Amino acid sequence: MAALTLNIDEIKTANQRFERALTRAWLEGALGGEPPTGFAARGAAELVLTATRLETDVVLRGAFDVALSAPCRRCLKDVAVNAPVRFDLHFKPGKKAESTGSSEDDGESDQSAGFALGAADEETYDGKTIQLESAIREQLLLGLPGSPLCMEDCRGLCAVCGEDRNTVDCGHDQRPPDPRWAALKDLKL
Repeated sequence: MAALTLNIDEIKTANQRFERALTRAWLEGALGGEPPTGFAARGAAELVLTATRLETDVVLRGAFDVALSAPCRRCLKDVAVNAPVRFDLHFKPGKKAESTGSSEDDGESDQSAGFALGAADEETYDGKTIQLESAIREQLLLGLPGSPLCMEDCRGLCAVCGEDRNTVDCGHDQRPPDPRWAALKDLKL
């Protein structure tokens, strides 16, 4: 696997294309980290980046499609899910920003606001190399679908016996009992 790094000196033209392999092992590690996602990779993915260098800043546009599996939220069967991940990132040099400093007014406004809205999609880098692993993992996690379903009308599991209600009609009442009447259930006449 090519390392998930990008050397800034390799960016010679605007929208220069770079490709990196995201192995199944790397995807499993990204999905299984903290917090665990419940998704598993079904194969590798190909990350395609276009990079543009603006003096010291680097703008990346990336895309990859990842094949995943996850349990159905109702019946717990494995469901195959495809997740397209698309993102734009803006990398700024980290050390230069610290060394140049800013006026006290700028520092105070940044602290009172919590973070600058324009900096929400910005990442920093040091030296001549951009480490992409954490940014790609973050974009993967943001691109995960919600709770998948095996089919839209999935009936789920029986609350009484645990059978899959899509395949077996166990006959149990699926309405939850009214807790106000629960004490009468144990009454012996």
